[in-house]
This record gives sequence, structure tokens and C-alpha cells, in this order.
Amino acid sequence: MSKVFKYCIFMTIVLGCCTGLFAQKFGLEFNMPQGIMYQNKWGFFHDGVELSVNYRIPTEHVDCVVGINMRTIDWGSQISVSTGLSYNVADKTDLQFELHNGLALFHGKPLYAYSIGSACRFQVYHKVRFHMGLSVGARFTHCPAYKHYGSINRVFEIPIGLFMKF
Repeated sequence: MSKVFKYCIFMTIVLGCCTGLFAQKFGLEFNMPQGIMYQNKWGFFHDGVELSVNYRIPTEHVDCVVGINMRTIDWGSQISVSTGLSYNVADKTDLQFELHNGLALFHGKPLYAYSIGSACRFQVYHKVRFHMGLSVGARFTHCPAYKHYGSINRVFEIPIGLFMKF
């Protein structure tokens, strides 16, 4: 079995374990990362699209956030698992810090990729069971093994997005 197939099976099992979770803690996010730096050189570029499904685990002061992310980037499609913390700084504003570990689905051999970032999220629509808002952040993404295939293997980007919480 290929590594991508094994990874997909693992992700299916993880999602299957989520069936007993509270639906009101799920979130969906759509981002359009805007690149501002690659290989330590300044340059503005559109860096694909991203779709994330997240689950929040509330604690007394900080929410833990886990999720699955799919995106396109310079080196192709990428899928990752994210973990992070979200801190409510104002009535409808929170700061979120995330670490993504995943695979760049590159040709026949997937490559390891990771990213670390933060985002400020502003709620613009708020109901009891549905929240919607905008987010802007900063993120560093790196695919170390891609240096053997292309000239760009790390980027710094500004993800601009729309999120929904259920």
C-alpha cells in the first residue's frame, strides 16, 4: 500500500472517532493565502486556496483546536493535520496559533511539509448555533524535500479567510 493511501485510511479513522463529539464545536474555514516571501526573498504572489475542518475543545481560558486541512501551494496539493490554541481577546475577537504537519501530495512520492502560524479572527455574524467571520494571519510553510525538485520550498504568507462555527 502506498503512503498516501495509508495516510487517507488514518484520517478516515480519526474522523470516524469524532462521531461522538458535539456538533456545535465544529468549524469550517476557507482561506486564500497571499504570499509575501519565498526562499528569503520578498515577492507578492497568490499561493492557492485552503479548506479546513476544525473541532474546538473548550477549556477555562483557552480553546484547543484540532483539524484537517487541504490546500494547494507552489509544490502542489497538500493535506495536513493541525493542532492549536485559540484565545478569546475580546467579545467577538480571538487569536489562534496553529501547527500543521502533513504531506505534499507530490507525484508518486508524498513529501513531508509543515507550517506554523497565527490568525486573528473577527466574528461578524453571531447566532446561538452559528457564527461566521473573517480572519487574517501570518504563516510560515516549509516542504524541506522539495528543494530537490524545485526552487521554492518555503514561503511566508498572509492567509485571508472566511470561517463558520457550528
